[in-house]
Amino acid sequence: MKREAKKAANRAKIIQAAKELIKKQGIKNTNVRQIAELSGISYVTMYKMFQDKKAVIRAAIMSAIDDEQHKFELFLAKREKLEVVLRRHEPFFKRAHRECSSAVLQEIILYVRQDQVLNEYFRTAQLTIWRQFLDKQRQAGVIKTNAANESIITMLTALEEYAGAHQQTLERDGGLWRDWQQIMMYGLVERSFADKLKED
Repeated sequence: MKREAKKAANRAKIIQAAKELIKKQGIKNTNVRQIAELSGISYVTMYKMFQDKKAVIRAAIMSAIDDEQHKFELFLAKREKLEVVLRRHEPFFKRAHRECSSAVLQEIILYVRQDQVLNEYFRTAQLTIWRQFLDKQRQAGVIKTNAANESIITMLTALEEYAGAHQQTLERDGGLWRDWQQIMMYGLVERSFADKLKED
């Protein structure tokens, strides 16, 4: 048991080191020797757990996806209003932009899209998050539309993909995301009119 626990701890250190290096300098500029040095795990030991650099990178990105999914699930558990949840999603992209440069972020996004395993892993996590979000908001009586959840998810996914591909645009135009929030909340109806409809 102690041996397995140590192996798991070493694996976690390697993955954490890989995540830190990827955020700082990107995937292409990160090599296994750098990961081994930062993690404090020997190069030889690391290769006993991971077949190659691709395996380490894949594990690191999966871990990062798990981290974000966990954060969002904790946020949903607070039963926040829809407006608050939508505002929570905006800082995700700003935080990602702060943690790594636009070039690195774009490299990660492209890498995930081109790796079938990672792409499927990300899509599964994404669908899980949106389904939980929509179910909770419907239960709370906030979302009343007859539109199917899968149709809404398709639209939300498209917005996420746009946001991921146009980081600089979103940074320059702070009102763009707020406009999306308004459309999500009230469609193409003016907010005051939508509020009046709720009262009637």
